[in-house]
Amino acid sequence: MLDTSPRDKNRDYIQEYLTEIKRYQKAIDRVPDQMRVKLIELKSKQLYFIGELAAEFAGQYKEIYAARKQIYNEAYLEAEKYKQQKAELAVIELRKTEADYFRSWKRWQNATETVREEINSLKYRVRQDIADGNRQG
Repeated sequence: MLDTSPRDKNRDYIQEYLTEIKRYQKAIDRVPDQMRVKLIELKSKQLYFIGELAAEFAGQYKEIYAARKQIYNEAYLEAEKYKQQKAELAVIELRKTEADYFRSWKRWQNATETVREEINSLKYRVRQDIADGNRQG
């Protein structure tokens, strides 16, 4: 398979993104609720890494999907009889791995939406504070 991505195969992007997400979460936890503008800033930066993590899981899910299809077809063509059954047996573990990555992708995709909604809620509250003359944010 032709790899055209500039990504470093030796880097653990998932761990890097998780580390950044946790780092930002610690900073978010230290900020008082009244400092909404700071919370928006930190959550926005965290959102970037959550999105990257979701994308990483999506990409790996698709890579596993492609590998599963390839192995299935190779096993199907090699088998003399019971072709479909032998091909299915050849990809059992890949199906489980594929499901794990799909689950993680959806989890982080949902987290992206949740944080985006939190940011929008904070922005709305900041606008309300400004309209009320309260500029603590």
